[in-house]
Amino acid sequence: MEQSNSWPWRFLIVGILLLVALLPVTTLAAPDWSACVVDESNKPVPGVLVRESYQNYSAESEGHEEDQYSDANGCVHFAPKLTRASLLRRLIEIAHSAMAGVHASFGPYADVTAFQGNEPR
Repeated sequence: MEQSNSWPWRFLIVGILLLVALLPVTTLAAPDWSACVVDESNKPVPGVLVRESYQNYSAESEGHEEDQYSDANGCVHFAPKLTRASLLRRLIEIAHSAMAGVHASFGPYADVTAFQGNEPR
C-alpha cells in the first residue's frame, strides 16, 4: 500500500484559503456628496445641523454618523467613507443580518438628514 503525499498540499491549500478569508477588503460605505439646505423660498439656510448616517450591513454590526453645520451658503460636504473588513467577517455579518428574517438588511446604506431644532427637516 502506497503512502499518499497529498496531505502537505491539502494543508497548504487550507492555509491559503484561511489567509485569503482573513485579508481585509476595503469597500465604499458612503459616497462623496454635498447637500444644501434651503427654505421654502429656495434661499440658503446657514447653521443647520446636517447628519450623515451610514453602515455596510454586510461588513459591520454598527452604524456611523457624522454631523456638520451648513455654511453661509447653506451647504455641507461629506467625504466618502470606506469600510474595511475581511471576507470571513463579511460572511459572519451577512449570516447575522439574515437571522433578522424579513427585516434583514444587506450591503451599504447611507443617508443625509437636515434638522430644524431637534427635529428632522
